[in-house]
Amino acid sequence: TYGGIFMAKYSTEFEKKIVAEYLKGNIGYGSLAKKYNIPSMNPIATWVAAFQSLGTKGISRSRQKKSLDRLQ
Repeated sequence: TYGGIFMAKYSTEFEKKIVAEYLKGNIGYGSLAKKYNIPSMNPIATWVAAFQSLGTKGISRSRQKKSLDRLQ
């Protein structure tokens, strides 16, 4: 939307792959974003934080909608 934040939706498997690669410790958010053509490193940081807090349950597409619904 105009004036809003647009976030591309990535598959849960893709997010898990990125998180796993980050957690190996050999590559940072910025390098992962470049490697996988993600326009910003922010989604990666969000995925990693969600995984560290909630495990694999933290990485799912449904969590974003539920979180937004609770804020309204």
